[in-house]
Amino acid sequence: SDGLFASAPTFDTIGFFLQDATGLETVAALLCNNWQAVMPDARKSKPVLGVPDGPYLAKATPEGRAAFESQVAGLNQAGYEVRRVEALSDIEEIVQRNKLIHSAEMAQFHADWFARYEVRYRPRTAQLIRDGQGVKTGDLIAARAECQQLRQKIEAEMTGNGIDLWISPSTPGPAPEGITTTGDPIMNLPWTQAGLPAVNIPAGYAQNGLPLGLQLVGTFRGDEQLVAWVPPIADIFSGSYSRALI
Repeated sequence: SDGLFASAPTFDTIGFFLQDATGLETVAALLCNNWQAVMPDARKSKPVLGVPDGPYLAKATPEGRAAFESQVAGLNQAGYEVRRVEALSDIEEIVQRNKLIHSAEMAQFHADWFARYEVRYRPRTAQLIRDGQGVKTGDLIAARAECQQLRQKIEAEMTGNGIDLWISPSTPGPAPEGITTTGDPIMNLPWTQAGLPAVNIPAGYAQNGLPLGLQLVGTFRGDEQLVAWVPPIADIFSGSYSRALI
């Protein structure tokens, strides 16, 4: 993490972009400590995929949801079993917890700089820090513990339903035009909060010509198996797009 300008250490994640999925394991093995290569038999197996139906998936726009359902159909046609499970029904609580932790940790990390250079911060960032200054220590500790509970709940749903990977839209809809915003992170937010590894593969275009993606989420510290399963899935959509990111 040398050289990282922290925002919220609980959520900050090092990621990378690739031209395609073939180099995922090479790069991931360099970034992850104690990387353990997946055995050949485990690479050949097809993971059971889970769709988290409910309020979380409803955050996708009509166009994003339609594209996702088309992607699910493509996975079914390629021989992947997809199981639909009611999950992340507490997405609004997850979002509020994210705001609390993000603002509180940002206020802590930027305390000295903000005291000296407040006027130089963008208004939105400055307000986030001010909000964080008002968070009580006990509330922050409790929220961090709830992140662990979220992870346990998600993984229990995976185990109970025989799911190996979750799949969802990468974003609610098309990428935003311009450089003023990176868009709404809601589709990635719960997985990051739970500390689960995620890979996003391009899987087509929206009507405005901008890309749409498919997100695959594995188990905690299950990066190796997730990465091993990605290339064959990415191949299914390679005709519609050709780049990948993790």
